This record gives sequence, structure tokens and C-alpha cells, in this order.
Amino acid sequence: FDALENTAKTGEKWQKLANKLIKQAEPISKKQKAMVVESAETIKGQLTSGTERLKNLVGYDPKTIEGAKKMIAENPVVEKAGEVKEKIEKEIANNKLVVKAEKMTYKLTKKISATIEEVKEKIEEYAEEAMEAVPAKKKAAKKTTKKAAPKSKKTVAKKTTVKKTT
Repeated sequence: FDALENTAKTGEKWQKLANKLIKQAEPISKKQKAMVVESAETIKGQLTSGTERLKNLVGYDPKTIEGAKKMIAENPVVEKAGEVKEKIEKEIANNKLVVKAEKMTYKLTKKISATIEEVKEKIEEYAEEAMEAVPAKKKAAKKTTKKAAPKSKKTVAKKTTVKKTT
């Protein structure tokens, strides 16, 4: 019974500590979120202004860029490279080892996900059981303290003397 009371007390202490940590972490997490948003906005502004400055420095001209893209796309070397790329992709996709590796990866991912879900469910069950046990233990402890346990009578054995015969 003492072990159960100690477990309940320890659980209460951990719950209080967790609540305290959560309360203290909330303002910090809010500040962190605000900092991340502010940083993202700053980076976006810097990228925009930096891009504009780079265009001015380089002398960016959209018409020239489009002409260069067309010239590159119509180049026979580029077309040949595209064909070679497609051929290699088909060979890789049809390779038995690659297919086997993909299947193994899929199975492994599925098993790991299932294991993680099982562990998560068990932890949730243990937490629920612990939460349910704490109020029950408190009620049981109050009931036992209110009811005085009947005192058991101790019986003492009678002393007998034995005479020695010589």
C-alpha cells in the first residue's frame, strides 16, 4: 500500500512539474513563433530587394532571357541529352534491385509507422490509467484514514517449565 501511495505522490509531483513547464513554455513558444514570422518577413524583403538590385546590376532584360531559353530548347544537343536522360530513367525504373529496394522501403516505412502508433497508443493508455488511478487512490486513502482499523488482539503463549530428570 505504501508503494502505491508513493507512486501516486510521485505522479502528482510529475504532473505539477509538467504543468509548470507547460505554463512557462507558452510565452517562450509565442515569442519563438513571432521571431520566426518576423525573420521570414525580413528574409522575404531582403530577397525581393536583392533580386531587384541584381537585375539592375546585371542588366536583366526579359526579352533576351526568353530568346536564350528558346535557343537552348531548340539545340539538338539538348534534345539528345533529354533522350538519354529518359532512357536511363526507364532502365533504372525497370531494374529488379531498384524495384526490390522500393518495396522493402515501403514495407519498412509501414512497419515503423505501425510500431510508432502502437507505442503511442500504449503510452496514452498508461497515462489514462495513471490519471484514473490517482483520484481513485486519493479516495481510497481518505476512506482508510476515516475508518479506524480494528486492533487485533495479540495472544501470548503461556510459559511452561520443564523439570529435568537426572
